[in-house]
Amino acid sequence: MKFRGPMTAAELMAKLQKDKEYQKAIKERELELENYDQILIEDEKALVKALNKAGIIVNTVWDLVNTNNPYPAAIPILLKHLNKKHHLRIKTGIARALAVPESKDVAWNTLLAEYSSAVPDEKISEPGERGYKDGLAVAIAFITDYSRIDIILELLKKREDGKCRLFFLEPLLPYKDDKNFKRVIIDLKDDKDLKKMIKEKFL
Repeated sequence: MKFRGPMTAAELMAKLQKDKEYQKAIKERELELENYDQILIEDEKALVKALNKAGIIVNTVWDLVNTNNPYPAAIPILLKHLNKKHHLRIKTGIARALAVPESKDVAWNTLLAEYSSAVPDEKISEPGERGYKDGLAVAIAFITDYSRIDIILELLKKREDGKCRLFFLEPLLPYKDDKNFKRVIIDLKDDKDLKKMIKEKFL
């Protein structure tokens, strides 16, 4: 009998092209993605309109996340919409857009309140709804300074918040000789989510 080797990529693709169940699944997935994109467009329509009216021309809040241009006029609008009911993908974009120097004196309390109630990714089953608590952690970490170190240390202690706490460690490097900080870091050196970075950066 002649040995038949593994199926080539071309052969596999040809087979899948003829597989009705596979093609049906592909079309259903494409439709889901189209619907998801449309949901997001509709969800942030009022936010985009408000930003454009303020002279900040964007198609989505994520345009702010990906720009190097300052946008101080957007901060009050972003904070207002962070407290509104939005899809978590949009709220994640808002949170990350607040990770700018202009947020430092006005966004702190709002970001902390949202962070305390946000669900960690580890507890969210739907991939499209993950990332919000991470986004809030990014923004909080960005506007953290020494006067706020005690608050950040308390957030680090909350093991139930999972891996999003990693974002708090890097900004604290300049303060690693602080006595309170050292104590917390030692207590967390075996934390399953933080131990690798703690070992590499702080011990």
